[in-house]
Amino acid sequence: MKITSIKSVMIQGSWTWTLIKVETDEGICGIGESQLPLGVPDILQRIERMIVGEDPRNVIQLAQKIYRGLSGAGSTGGSILLAMSGVELALWDLQGKITGLPLWQLLGGKYRDRVRIYADTGRPGDRSPEAYADGVRERVEAGYTVVKVDIDHCAPAEYIKDGHNRALSRQEVDHMSAVSHAAFDALPDDVDLCLDLHWCYQTSDALRVARRLEDIDILWLEDPTPPENLDALKYVTDHTSVPIACGENHWMAHGLRPMIEQRAADIITPDIPRFGGIQEGKKVA
Repeated sequence: MKITSIKSVMIQGSWTWTLIKVETDEGICGIGESQLPLGVPDILQRIERMIVGEDPRNVIQLAQKIYRGLSGAGSTGGSILLAMSGVELALWDLQGKITGLPLWQLLGGKYRDRVRIYADTGRPGDRSPEAYADGVRERVEAGYTVVKVDIDHCAPAEYIKDGHNRALSRQEVDHMSAVSHAAFDALPDDVDLCLDLHWCYQTSDALRVARRLEDIDILWLEDPTPPENLDALKYVTDHTSVPIACGENHWMAHGLRPMIEQRAADIITPDIPRFGGIQEGKKVA
């Protein structure tokens, strides 16, 4: 069996995705996904030249070939890792179809019978705490046992005093706290809440928000500070009792190593379709 081509298509919804198909000479194909298509189709053309004619069953060897082949492109992150991740996911999908086995068996077996997933509520048009609480209730009714709420930029525009220096006004912090508490109060006892700040704020203000959340039992507060500033992340983690999560803007297992070694976050959250793929995620786990 040989790889014959790589094809991709962009899917536009509330977020833009690139779906990637790896085709073979025996008519079996594997499907993967990647985020943020900027530059990804061009990189996929280069990856295609690297692996056409190769045996798709050698997933780890091919992933290493792609990574090493692209390492001279000026970066081993960004769009390069997005494209590589999508191809690696497609190769694993292809491997499952070839063998007739689920991915958990191909990766060495399972630890548990079920895995919890969460649903993000997004941002309602009405930025009131009640609207966020309604979004939480809808996810609970859909059967989710973990719900995440994005509390960055959740305040009305008139509360924002300076949108350029990662600072928060007192009104913004009050509103973020109100949204978080309303979302938490809307949950039944057996459903957990995660909150996300999307790397938006300076250290002192991220910590102000975290401390306003210490009286509710949330699962985590995600990405409170810019991803490149590990010292800022660690400072917030060390100075609040709220569990801090981070990792979706870091590349590959070695990119997360400093965060883990310095205990800069309580919970590591690699984003597999942009992180390097399943095998890299397994290394982190």
